[in-house]
Amino acid sequence: MDAIKNTEYSIKFVPYVARTYVQLSGFYFDTDQPQKAKAVLDQALSNANKDEDRGYLSLSQGYYSMVKKNYRAAEKYWSDAMIYMGSPTKPDYDYALLYRYVMLCKLGNSTAADSLINFRLKTRGINAWPEPILLFFAGSIQEKDLIKLARRNWQKCEVFFFLGKKNLINGNLAESKKYFEESVNTGVTSTYEYDMAKAELSRAFQ
Repeated sequence: MDAIKNTEYSIKFVPYVARTYVQLSGFYFDTDQPQKAKAVLDQALSNANKDEDRGYLSLSQGYYSMVKKNYRAAEKYWSDAMIYMGSPTKPDYDYALLYRYVMLCKLGNSTAADSLINFRLKTRGINAWPEPILLFFAGSIQEKDLIKLARRNWQKCEVFFFLGKKNLINGNLAESKKYFEESVNTGVTSTYEYDMAKAELSRAFQ
C-alpha cells in the first residue's frame, strides 16, 4: 500500500513527529494489522521526548486498546493522556476525559466517572466543542438537544457514538445499537468515534 510505504519513509527521515506515527498506525489498523499498529505507537511512545507528544500518542493507544477489548489498558492510557497534556485547554484533553468517562462506566466505576465530569465542568478552559457532550454526561442537557447542537457531520459522528455508549451503559440496547449505526452512517472515517462505533456494533450486536 503506497500510503503505508510513504508514511514509513517519512518516519525514517523525520522520526520525531508524533502525528506521523499515529497516521501509520491508523493505516495498519485499517488494513487489519492491529499488532503492527500497536507496535508503531509503542515505538513512538518510547522515543517521545515531549509531554504533548506523549499525550497525543497515549490518546491513540487508548483508542486501539478499547477496540481490542483491553478496557483497563484503555482507561490507563487515557488517564496518562490527560496527565501528559496537562492543560485542559489542549484540544484533545476533553476527548481523553470523555473516553475515560465511558471506560470507567464500562469498568463499573461510575462514581469516579461522574466525579471526572463534574470536576472538569468546574474548571476553566472548556473547549466550545465538545462541551455539550460533557454537559450531557453531567445531566445538564437532553439527548435531543445534544443532537441539535451537532451541526457538522464530524460532530454528529461523535455525538451518536457517545449517545450509543451512554445507552449501552444504561442497558438500553436497542437505542445504543441505533446510535452506533448512525455514527457509522455519517461516513466520517477519520474520527476515532467512527471506528469505535464499528467495534461496538461488531462486539455487542452480532
